[in-house]
Amino acid sequence: MWHCYVGEVLVADKSTVKVAGGRRFLRRRTAHDRALRLSAAAESVVRLDGLLYAKIGGGSAAQADHAAVADHCVRTGVDAECAPDPMLGVVRVKRRARQTDRVAVIIPTRGTSAHVFGSDRVLVEVAIRSLLRCTSRVQLEFIVVADSETPSPARAALANIPDADIRIIDYDRPFNFAEKVNIGALSTDAEFLLFMNDDVEVSNDGTIEALLAYFCDDSIGQVAPILCFEDGTVQSAGHLLNPAPFDLYRGFPMDLRGGDSMLHAARDVSSAIAAFTVTRSQLFREVGGLCMQFPNDYNDVDFSLKLAMLGKRTVVTPLVRCFHFESKTRTAVPEDESVALLGRRWQHAIESDPHGNPHLAPFEFIWVPTTGAGPDLDAALGAKVEWDGREWGELNKLDDRHLHRTKYFPKWVRLVR
Repeated sequence: MWHCYVGEVLVADKSTVKVAGGRRFLRRRTAHDRALRLSAAAESVVRLDGLLYAKIGGGSAAQADHAAVADHCVRTGVDAECAPDPMLGVVRVKRRARQTDRVAVIIPTRGTSAHVFGSDRVLVEVAIRSLLRCTSRVQLEFIVVADSETPSPARAALANIPDADIRIIDYDRPFNFAEKVNIGALSTDAEFLLFMNDDVEVSNDGTIEALLAYFCDDSIGQVAPILCFEDGTVQSAGHLLNPAPFDLYRGFPMDLRGGDSMLHAARDVSSAIAAFTVTRSQLFREVGGLCMQFPNDYNDVDFSLKLAMLGKRTVVTPLVRCFHFESKTRTAVPEDESVALLGRRWQHAIESDPHGNPHLAPFEFIWVPTTGAGPDLDAALGAKVEWDGREWGELNKLDDRHLHRTKYFPKWVRLVR
């Protein structure tokens, strides 16, 4: 899905305007068409974080232009089907995947069983079965990095999955998620890697095909879906570094529009959860894999920022949505050592997220501006969306429950500075 999130005002140099068709030609274009032509003609695009203009009536995005997006795809060689979605104000762009070699699915596990959707299950077995059920045109090999204490019933369940290329690598070291993923990644020569937690379930047909289609663009470093909890609410729509890594719209309804329809538009983010994400094997090796100094937390943030150093983008797409059966109420407080290390390595990035804005209220996981009398819920939650009647104070309770802002993040600020 595409939309004109940059709004109706752009600043371009004369040479870019000339390449894009000239002033008279661009004046006759819609804002969306003009933005697409200028961005394609520009050697680089830089965000100006100052307030350039205000739109009377609220909202910042210009009207999505279906014809402009379709023409842009033809001009730039993007093989895709484009369809307007006037209810959401976006253009649905479904890229066609090219033929590819094998995809290696790396799954760290200890063979955990859990009660999900009303029944007991071996999580890793259901994860693999769901992916096989939703994939038809891609050859998958599964590399399961299993802890030594993985129970025999879980191993037997994996052996009983029909028509699946599954290899189990035993891991007998102290838990280190990054190391387990690296071991799996170095055990294959597949062109693409899919990192998949064992507590993920796939539900969209053509999931892998939809993610791989983005890699027709050489600037893409990794692609991730929107993750949701068992009850269907959002777990993560990518990270916002504000300045700590926050899961965008965590705990909110999946059908919420979000600011500028961001929950329904594919968009660049600074990082995404590694619970389910695809990247190229070559890129993974080029950046050194996942940093094993982050055994539990932030190895995915660190990996995404390393990709960005190579000029590679991280994209979150709403075309794919996966269940991630992480507890919504668990106390997930990062270790002090991981917080300090992330601050030392990436202070310049986490204090200036190019996909956020310095005028957003810090330590929030939705786009709430610091200006005005109070939080702008229309901008943060999406205009014309009916919320369930809770006031902002109750939403802050949601924030505190999931992100432990007041309990933990003041320490983050002291450490990174």
